[in-house]
Amino acid sequence: MAESIIGETASVHGVRIRLTFKQFWHITMKRPYLYRHPEKIFETIKNPDTVLKGWTDELLAVKYYRDLLGGKYLVVVYRQVGREGFVVTAFPTSKKEWLERREIIWRKKKPSK
Repeated sequence: MAESIIGETASVHGVRIRLTFKQFWHITMKRPYLYRHPEKIFETIKNPDTVLKGWTDELLAVKYYRDLLGGKYLVVVYRQVGREGFVVTAFPTSKKEWLERREIIWRKKKPSK
């Protein structure tokens, strides 16, 4: 039986990443304030500030939002398997030093002057 999908978007690597109802429920049970912001999860995957190496084969898309809990980074953990992938979890953090210790896989280019 196929899982119900809330939506999907493309990662910076061109891989379709899906968010299932099951994973969204998992995310929002621990972080209910994200219930009203599924679009931030998709936006973080599609247009992150950086993509970091995860603990094993995950990737961490990171984007800063001023309007998330007074200004936080949203970290969306996802896996890519071939040409598709899925969201594992998502969480906010203000610990920039934690993020800076991880290996950078991809970084948004700064606009040239």
